[in-house]
Amino acid sequence: MMDFITIPLTFGIVTYGIYKLFELFVCKKERLTIIDRMNFDSLSTAPLNNLFKGYGTSLPTSFSSLKIGCLLMGMGLGIVLGILLFALNADAIKAYGEITNHSTYTLAAMIISAGILCMGGAGLVLAFVIENICNKKKN
Repeated sequence: MMDFITIPLTFGIVTYGIYKLFELFVCKKERLTIIDRMNFDSLSTAPLNNLFKGYGTSLPTSFSSLKIGCLLMGMGLGIVLGILLFALNADAIKAYGEITNHSTYTLAAMIISAGILCMGGAGLVLAFVIENICNKKKN
């Protein structure tokens, strides 16, 4: 049903993997420089409570669960929207002309996939807006 997304998804995953591999080797010198500049002498003489200073304080909030939740919610709404759009227009689609079952299947896949992508994007935009609102309240 969603065969159209296989090639771009595979290309994106491979491209991202190659990018991260290059980033790993490019940033190696920078990481080694940071490690060289660290002062390990002060850590060995520091009391244990100063070593873990700020450990009990609140850490920066991660919004990854919000992003994933909004994305999945948007994709679910997109599936429902696509099925509703196709169901409401199924008679008009068949009346348009001599449409075979294969082209009807392809059209249904396109409508449902467009709904998934649109609502998934809307979910990510919603997560971004919520994250910005929370960050403004924190500051």
